[in-house]
Amino acid sequence: MASRIDKVANDEMMVFRIGGDEFALISGLYDYESVVRLSEQVLAKNGETIDYEGQKLPLSLWCGVTQIPESLRYSEFFTDMHHTIDKSKE
Repeated sequence: MASRIDKVANDEMMVFRIGGDEFALISGLYDYESVVRLSEQVLAKNGETIDYEGQKLPLSLWCGVTQIPESLRYSEFFTDMHHTIDKSKE
């Protein structure tokens, strides 16, 4: 899944595996419209299948957006990010 997300990222962006099937794309984008376009590119892969041990499995993605203030501590960011992930799955 990370490779599919990584394909929409440019060289200035980073993809991280948070744990399990959760990933984060750190974009550095400040413009909301650019972020929306990026999330639409990621979600465009929804429903495509992956090959796993000879079986085709459908890929389901959720996407949430969090803005990171410059003064935010890592623990606060991690909490905010997980809240955004959970909210995107509702």
